[in-house]
Amino acid sequence: LATLADLTSVFARVRVPSGYMMRVREGLDAQVTCDAASATGFAGVVARVGKEADTSSGDVSAYIRIDNPEGALRPGLGCHVLLALSEIADAIAVPTSAVADRNGTAVVTLIRDGKAYETEVETGIRTSEVVQITKGVSAGDVVATEGGYGLPDACPVQIVSDDNAETKPNA
Repeated sequence: LATLADLTSVFARVRVPSGYMMRVREGLDAQVTCDAASATGFAGVVARVGKEADTSSGDVSAYIRIDNPEGALRPGLGCHVLLALSEIADAIAVPTSAVADRNGTAVVTLIRDGKAYETEVETGIRTSEVVQITKGVSAGDVVATEGGYGLPDACPVQIVSDDNAETKPNA
């Protein structure tokens, strides 16, 4: 007995957190990388989105179809999948390092008139680099990207930009 498999096209199953579920749809582009295969990665597309959420996590499965003409990918390989979600116009976003967790509540440190104020925020979409802020921060607000968490309200602070830190190490 033998099992025949056509590996010219393979599928990667990914778990989509419920917060992103409504933004993942069939036809969405994906970039797939596997440690065991090509260093350049593979282009894929969302072929199907599951209709049922996992009862323990709330995640939904999505299936990414990947063209595999060279046969470099094999069933069972672990891969990383990056989905290209649609752009959100006029979104306010801060670096992930700017958002802290205070007892389960997302907070950022705002700087006003040279003083720090910890402010509760509501977050939206998150990437590895930035977090969308949907409530609590307005366009033009100055947000501490490092070292702001845990400062007492109205604590005097001095803003040091990356440019100043590199050119003036004692600043």
